[in-house]
Amino acid sequence: STKKAKVETEEDIGIDAIQAVKFRFVRSPADLNDFSTQFHPEYVHQVFGEDEKIYGYQDPTIEIAFTADSLKPFVSIGYKRETKNSEFNRTGEAEKHDLDAIMDETYAENYDTEAEEFLPKLSEPFTPYGQVVQKYTVNNKQFEIYKTTLADESFHEYNRRMQTFVLWFIEAGSHIEVDDPKWEVYTVYERYQENKFACAGFCTMYPFWAYPDGERLRVSQFVIFPPFQRQGHGRKLLRTIYHDAVTRNCIEVTVEQPSESFKTLRDLTDIEYIVESGYFDWCKGADGMFAKRPFTQAQIQAVKLTPDTIKDINSKLKLIKTQIRRAYEILKFFFLNVENEPAYRDYRLEVKQRLWHLSEEVKAEKDPETKKAQLQELYDAVEEDYNEILPKLAKLPWINSQ
Repeated sequence: STKKAKVETEEDIGIDAIQAVKFRFVRSPADLNDFSTQFHPEYVHQVFGEDEKIYGYQDPTIEIAFTADSLKPFVSIGYKRETKNSEFNRTGEAEKHDLDAIMDETYAENYDTEAEEFLPKLSEPFTPYGQVVQKYTVNNKQFEIYKTTLADESFHEYNRRMQTFVLWFIEAGSHIEVDDPKWEVYTVYERYQENKFACAGFCTMYPFWAYPDGERLRVSQFVIFPPFQRQGHGRKLLRTIYHDAVTRNCIEVTVEQPSESFKTLRDLTDIEYIVESGYFDWCKGADGMFAKRPFTQAQIQAVKLTPDTIKDINSKLKLIKTQIRRAYEILKFFFLNVENEPAYRDYRLEVKQRLWHLSEEVKAEKDPETKKAQLQELYDAVEEDYNEILPKLAKLPWINSQ
């Protein structure tokens, strides 16, 4: 009887939902039997609850295949058996999940469960919605970015299917309102075999009116699907949005609640964009290539970011002022030798001065020692942040070319 009790507790602790859910994109009927391209969601709390577990089953799997172009889902739910966890339920800790009902809710009851229903959808003709705004090549593969708005009602159904990925790939993601035609949507596709498409990711953006007759663009959702990550698509997509912002002459591009990974992507993209646009030329040598690192103390002291430069970059490139400042500090830190104490001290003082202006708490503090400690704490957090970005910055092609 002891053995039996042990098995029950094992079964009832729940199964990690991130591992149990598996996605893949399918381009042809043959792909349906190829599981090598499967990937997991990043978040499941919006679907299965805060503890991210599935209760009531032994070895549950939820496999979802999508048509690569139209993103139509094919769901297969499997498990060894249902667990007897009635005793567990009495403790009130967890109810058994009804997996079919959860899929019905997530995919609005609009999905296939039989291969015979799903396979014909792979040969349906597909044309991306909207206009092509960018074309580029990665690893000899062709990619195109399309832009449309929710004013196009024929796009709504496709948008709903895209929005389901928000639940799985954005931590605090929520669906955008389909009935607001002002939403703008950028979709990235790999174009293969002349006119076949595979969706690689998307971004939603909202234009806000700004007094007296301008607009601010706010990036809301930004998703590059895992099979396409770390290939530069995120930077391409963000640069496409910046280009659009310049063309429209909006005030600037802002971002709604950026995730940690998006902040890094944005930092790298902004640095690249600023340098390529002819600013921060202190980081280039006489030959126009990247200057040699590290800088001497005199070189570090000579590098400054004036209010005029910030204003100019903001007006011409549409980047927000805090991001321009951040790009400058990261790049300067990249050229700094922290072993060179005088140069390092000058850098710390410059950053602390900015932090002092930003922090009401530090400004209000009367005790000099406490003030100093507070500033140091703020600075340490910034430096830790920058240190994580430097290795990624060093990998950018235009820095590698030095």
